[in-house]
Amino acid sequence: MSINDQKKPIRILYYGDSQIENDRITSIFRKKLQDRFGGNGRGLVPVKSIYNTANNLVMTTSKNWKSSSIIGTNRSNLDLGLLCEAFKTKHTQNQSDSCSSSWIKINKLNLNKLEGYSVVSIFYKADKNSEVELESNGEKLYTQTLAATNEVEEIRFNLQTTPEKIKLKFKTSSEITIYGLNLESPNGIMVDNIALRGRAHPSFTKINADHFGQMAKLIDPAFIIMQYGVNVVPHITTNYSYYKKMLVKEIQYVNEILPDVPILLVGVSDMAKKVDGNLQSYPNLKYVIETQRETAMENNCAFWDLFETMGGEGSMIEWAQMNPPLGNKDYVHYTNLGAEKVGDLFANEFLRAIDYQMATVSITNGN
Repeated sequence: MSINDQKKPIRILYYGDSQIENDRITSIFRKKLQDRFGGNGRGLVPVKSIYNTANNLVMTTSKNWKSSSIIGTNRSNLDLGLLCEAFKTKHTQNQSDSCSSSWIKINKLNLNKLEGYSVVSIFYKADKNSEVELESNGEKLYTQTLAATNEVEEIRFNLQTTPEKIKLKFKTSSEITIYGLNLESPNGIMVDNIALRGRAHPSFTKINADHFGQMAKLIDPAFIIMQYGVNVVPHITTNYSYYKKMLVKEIQYVNEILPDVPILLVGVSDMAKKVDGNLQSYPNLKYVIETQRETAMENNCAFWDLFETMGGEGSMIEWAQMNPPLGNKDYVHYTNLGAEKVGDLFANEFLRAIDYQMATVSITNGN
C-alpha cells in the first residue's frame, strides 16, 4: 500500500526544545518529505500559542480558554495529550445563559500548497450538551454534537480545499477540553512540530497515560523524533547518568503505549561560550552526546549526530560568523537560515535511511 492510499497521512511526531520552536528545522524537514511522499498542511497545533507560532497561520481565540501544560508544574497524571498541553472551556453556574460559547479562528496568510490544508480535526473530551460549529470563509458548513465521554475523541471535517479562514465555535452546558487541532491533507506524510521551551526531555511521564494513549491511538504515529540537549549542556559535569535515567524513563513510557513505533534521538548541536574572553565550544558536549548515543543504542532507538554533521567542535562559532549567519550570537540557537540548513541535512539523512531500508527489504524478498 502506498502512502497516498492511506485514509490518514503517515505521521511523524517531532518533539524538541527551543531549537525547533516556531516550526524551525521541522518545516524544512516536513517540506522535503512531503515533496517526496506527498501531503500538505501544518499538522498538530494547540488552541493558542504558548511557545509555538503556527507557521503561515494567524490563530486567535476567545478569552475564556484555560490552558494547562507540562511546563511550570511538578504534578503528575496531567490531563494532557500528545501536544503536552490542553485547553479547557466550561460553563459557569452563575451565567444566565444555559450554555457558554468559545471560539477559535484560523486565518491563512497565503495559499502556498505545502502550508495549505483541507482537513481539520479536533481532539477533545466533552461533557453533556456540547457541540462545535465550523464556519469556512464566513459560511457555516457543519454543526456537530460532541460525544459525551471520558475518553479523548476525534472529530474530522473534510473541507476539500484550503479555506482563507475558518472559525470553530464551541457551545457547552458543562465542559470541553481540547487536546489539539490538526490541519492536514487526507493522505501523504505529516510532520508535527511539538516544541517545549526550556526542557531537557519531553516529560511525557507527567501525562495521564490513558489520555496520551487514547490520542496516540487516534492519530496513529509511525515515527517519533526527540531533539533535546541545549538545556542540559550548561550544567557542566562529566557524568550524565542522571540525564540518562531521565531519557530512559521517557522512552519506556512511549514504548509501553506505542510499542511498535520507532524512536529517533537527535544529538545536541554544538554550543559555545566565552572563556577568558575567547569563544569556545562547551567542554562537556562530548559527554552529553555520548549519553544520548548510549541511551539510543541501549533502548533500540535510532540516533543522529547533529554535532558532527554541522562540523563538530567550534562549528556554531563558524556558523554564527558566516555571512549571512547560520547561528545566532548566543552561540546556541540557529538563525532561520541555519535552521533551514539543519532541516535539509536531517531530511537528506532520513530519506537516505528510508531508501536503504526499502532496498534491503527488496533484496530480502528477492525483488
